[in-house]
Amino acid sequence: SSPDLGDWNIKYYVDEFDRPTDEAYLSIAGEGTFSNSATTDDELEFRVLFDNESFAVTLDEYGSHRVKGYMTIGYDAKVLDSNGEVYEMPAYLYEGSDRVYFSDYELIRDILSRGGTVRFNLVESDDPINEYNFAIDATGFNAALGSLYPGMSSTDPGADADFSSYSGDGKGAVA
Repeated sequence: SSPDLGDWNIKYYVDEFDRPTDEAYLSIAGEGTFSNSATTDDELEFRVLFDNESFAVTLDEYGSHRVKGYMTIGYDAKVLDSNGEVYEMPAYLYEGSDRVYFSDYELIRDILSRGGTVRFNLVESDDPINEYNFAIDATGFNAALGSLYPGMSSTDPGADADFSSYSGDGKGAVA
């Protein structure tokens, strides 16, 4: 990735034939930890997907076992921004999906726009022994967002209007 985008990459969703579409998203990947009834603080790989309407994350337990929604699972999400403020919101892994979607898109966008280290904690609402922890360096988010959606600023109060011409079908993501 180029220096002005920090660790962010611009990627493209794929269609049913695994071909890239023109629907782009911002992505950042890294490692964290997860705990459940069988393990504590074990290896987690994650990938964040940020587009014009959603903020989601894929979770790979033990670095290779993708968490999937065999039924819809709710999470209590906590986000620690670079200023030390903690925000709470629900997040959901929907049935048939392999992405956990955070409910407050605009708040997440605002938190990421501040840059710096952003930490995430996900605890399964109905089974709190299942927990995920990871952090990203959000530096370069505003530049990446501007590259993805030209003319849009994450700090512009009217930025939402600029989203109207972008609609993703959310089929798949290039890993």
